[in-house]
Parts: sequence; C-alpha cells; structure tokens
Amino acid sequence: YVAYSENRNGHYAVVVRNLQTMSRKVVLRGGFRLNSQRVNEKVPLLAWSDDNKLAVCYKKKGKTQFKIMQILGKKKKTVNEIYFAFFNQVTGFDISADG
Repeated sequence: YVAYSENRNGHYAVVVRNLQTMSRKVVLRGGFRLNSQRVNEKVPLLAWSDDNKLAVCYKKKGKTQFKIMQILGKKKKTVNEIYFAFFNQVTGFDISADG
C-alpha cells in the first residue's frame, strides 16, 4: 500500500492505493477550494504507524488535528484522534509502531 494526498486549490483528499490491484480508497477529505489565494500544499502530513495504521496531521476549524486510522478492511476505523489548539503549524512528524 501507498498513501498520498491530492490537493486541488486547497481541497485535499488522502488516498490509499493497493499496489497489487491498483485499487484506490479515499480515507479522508478536507480543506476549502480557494481559487485566488495561496495554498499550503504540504498539508495534510502522512506517516505509517504499521502496515494497517495511517497517521494524518491536518488543520480543521483552525486547529491542528492528529488522527490515526486503521485503513485495511471494508471500512476505515479511527483509532485515536487528538486536537492541538496550541500548535499553529506542523511541518513534519513521525510515529512509532507502538503509538
């Protein structure tokens, strides 16, 4: 599996693609479409925790949000979700396999 984000003028989608079958699944959508403003294309940030868990760091309602999702199977499941009101901008992160 490979995870990546598609960004179109500020509206993003986090996509997980199976490299064997080339099927894709959108696991998260967000942002706002902004035609005349500059967009931070480095958001959302992605990191794999293990083979089944994807961590995503992004902005929602002006606050930085960190979410860990189990992405394999029929439905995605949010394992952990944290809001950080005291971080203005996150430029990178890493996550260990045990959380």
